[in-house]
Amino acid sequence: MRVTFDTNTLDPITQPGLAGSMRADCMTIHESLKSKCLEGFFCETVLTLEGGQKPPRPDTVARVRRALELGLRILSAPRPGGTPIDALDGELYAKDVNPLTRLTRYESITAAIEARGLGRARMLKVAPSRSHGADSPSRLASIDRASYPGDLTKVARAVAEWADGDSVAAHYGYANDLFCTQDRAARAGRNSVMHPAQRSWLHRVYNVEFVSIAELAARLR
Repeated sequence: MRVTFDTNTLDPITQPGLAGSMRADCMTIHESLKSKCLEGFFCETVLTLEGGQKPPRPDTVARVRRALELGLRILSAPRPGGTPIDALDGELYAKDVNPLTRLTRYESITAAIEARGLGRARMLKVAPSRSHGADSPSRLASIDRASYPGDLTKVARAVAEWADGDSVAAHYGYANDLFCTQDRAARAGRNSVMHPAQRSWLHRVYNVEFVSIAELAARLR
């Protein structure tokens, strides 16, 4: 079984002893990954988007290292003008049988996600309109120049939604089986790809199946 792990699940499954009430479930998943009974993956947006800085924050780097040491591999989420993870060995990325098919799947679902105003579409609404083009890298780069606290909050939420959208798209591109996340879009509501209504659409149209840590652990027992 191939499982994509959302960023919010990486710390619990790699450090189950620190997972509190989820400890037993996280230990089940941890041992399944360790024994190779379960193939685990996470999207490169953990570093390219959510890392937030160049170089990424030390806690982000530590999180990624723990995941890689446990055997998880990285899913590519290609974007025009995107920043590749140059420091990482290509062997750390997931392998696919047909890269062209993967890219076709990735592009088709990202287009659908953004057409619903989700994923990167949220970021495009936040990026200042004074920048060059509606979809240009220079416009997206301007998100680093938020000028007051209200901007920073909007930017942080929009970046999180962009990362979520691309993670789901990468998951679909690689044709993985389950997407494990603890995110229920409590703050973002229906404007998030993680909202139950959007999950239902993704499952119905693209067969993307979401599970929580507890639900995944139950399947493994």
